[in-house]
Amino acid sequence: MTRKIMSFVEVPGVVPPQFNKADNTIIDDVDQLGNIDNKYFFSIDDANCEVVAEEESQLKFYDFSKSEDAAEFKAAANKLVYINIKLDEIEAKLVRSNSLYMLIKNAVEGSEELTSKIQAVESEKEEFLQSLGIPGQSAI
Repeated sequence: MTRKIMSFVEVPGVVPPQFNKADNTIIDDVDQLGNIDNKYFFSIDDANCEVVAEEESQLKFYDFSKSEDAAEFKAAANKLVYINIKLDEIEAKLVRSNSLYMLIKNAVEGSEELTSKIQAVESEKEEFLQSLGIPGQSAI
């Protein structure tokens, strides 16, 4: 599965882009990431889904190897609800599984256990972003 980030602009009177699967089954390969000022962002499996849109919708697939695409997405990413909620949930697991006192104590003592837990959280966040087609935390 190859995930990519795409966006389109909602334009009054213009049919929004349609997500189609070759076999006409339910599309389960599309995640809406959020919208900003009528610009909607999605993560799609482009190997399994075709997007049909009118030109006015300004359909765009982000290529993170292009600096202008990476910069445009990075500017929007912190406003995309789905991404922020999921990243917060990943970070919250660490806080919920440890008391605040123990986290502070371990931080002050330079605990290897805490460092290991934080590294695991960072790895999980990277995996989540990559599963959406985002190359990692540096892209947000």
